[in-house]
Amino acid sequence: MPAQELSARQQALLKIWNSQDISELLQLMAEMRAARDPSLVQELVDEASRCEMVNPVLANRLRQISKGLEHIHKLVDVFALVKDMKGFVACHHQSDLCWAPEFPRVIGGFMKDALHAQDASLLSGLRTGLRIRTRAIRAVSCFQQIAKDAPETLSDLFDREPLLCEPLFHQWLGLRADLAVRMGDASSSLARTILEHLVHTCRLHEVLRTASAHMTQDICGKQVLPIWF
Repeated sequence: MPAQELSARQQALLKIWNSQDISELLQLMAEMRAARDPSLVQELVDEASRCEMVNPVLANRLRQISKGLEHIHKLVDVFALVKDMKGFVACHHQSDLCWAPEFPRVIGGFMKDALHAQDASLLSGLRTGLRIRTRAIRAVSCFQQIAKDAPETLSDLFDREPLLCEPLFHQWLGLRADLAVRMGDASSSLARTILEHLVHTCRLHEVLRTASAHMTQDICGKQVLPIWF
């Protein structure tokens, strides 16, 4: 049957069958609404059972693909429950796919599906997760830029964006650095350096902030640390 005569579901299944890894599955799910249909998981499992005796290699491949699809669906469900940084970090703990460049596009696709299905709860949950992701990525970008161009203003940045000095945020960056190391990514050293620099400057900021809070005015109007003896 010519490709143009295939239904959207059949076209999605054909591309899914031909996918080589989970990153391709992510891309297909981002691009094709039919590929996001959760019933495809069971359909692939059933198809694997039917061809087990005839072609066990294909059967095993279909099961692996179905597991990949199921993993993505479960991850989207977890992401939809993210309410804060703690949940956001937990989601990244659960799967490295959260770091994939296609992942936010997959979330966007499921948001469209939720809107079409009038599933306000799912739509709201996914939107909240993306909002937290955007804030975290923007915070990293701002820190990198200011640390490079105007390090003397980092204290102001920390006051504007307290997320930068939260331990959970540092934990999230640590997960990214660990992933880069496991993948042999050239960015692993940079990711670790950024994290170490951020943690150090946050500690310094807290020390200075605490010291400033304990300062008093001397008779000349200058701030001095109180001395007890």
